Amino acid sequence: MTLSLGDAFPSSFKDSFSNRKLKPGAVFRLHVPHTTPPKIKRFVVLGIDANKIELAFIFINSNPAPNPALRSLQLRLPVGKCPFLDHDSYLDCSQVYEWELQTVKNQLMNSLDVHIGELNSGILKNACNAVASAKTVAKRLKNKYKIKKLKS
Repeated sequence: MTLSLGDAFPSSFKDSFSNRKLKPGAVFRLHVPHTTPPKIKRFVVLGIDANKIELAFIFINSNPAPNPALRSLQLRLPVGKCPFLDHDSYLDCSQVYEWELQTVKNQLMNSLDVHIGELNSGILKNACNAVASAKTVAKRLKNKYKIKKLKS
């Protein structure tokens, strides 16, 4: 059995760490069931519902969407401003996904290194504005996670 660095920390530390890291702008690298086939992906948390049961997130992709209509909802993430990336990538603001908060928290507590960074406030604001204006994202999700256009 292989131990991870996270195994050296007490549960109370891992719980506190997880609570601090699970917030809008947090970037994770996890195996996600939301793709076909399921695979390891990087994603950004956009919001947590009022009851703290689910979180909303968007994927980071290596390439922009091939569909020209969706290309305006793909935010370029330069590796120079996003040190958690291996190369320039794209934040897909055309679709919001939901996941149980406890599921992500459990994975984080099991392996602290799945939290790989945070978006800077400017990029997070641009992402929220893009999602808020996206006709491809249900209004119900925007309301549930309080995703709205932010002032400059």
